[in-house]
Amino acid sequence: MSFPRFFFALTVTIGMAGAGFAANPVSGPAQTQGPPLLPQQFAGWQRQGSAQISSDAAAAFAKCAETPGNLQAACKENADKAKAHPGS
Repeated sequence: MSFPRFFFALTVTIGMAGAGFAANPVSGPAQTQGPPLLPQQFAGWQRQGSAQISSDAAAAFAKCAETPGNLQAACKENADKAKAHPGS
C-alpha cells in the first residue's frame, strides 16, 4: 500500500471512530439527576447554599468579617482597606 493510500485510510478510520464515539444514542436511557456530590454536613462543615458574587469588595469583606472563624480578623482588616480605597 502506498503512503497516500495509507494516509487516506488512516484518516477515514480515525474520522469514523471519532464520529462513533461522539454520537449520542437516540434511544438511550433517560438522563436523571443523581444525588448531590457533597453531603449537607461533613466533619463539622455545613453547606450554606450557593455562593454569592459581589463586585463591591468592602461589602464582601464586611460579610466575611461577620462570619466567626479563623479568617474573621483578616476579613475585618481587608474590609477597612477596601473602604479606604473604593473602586480599586
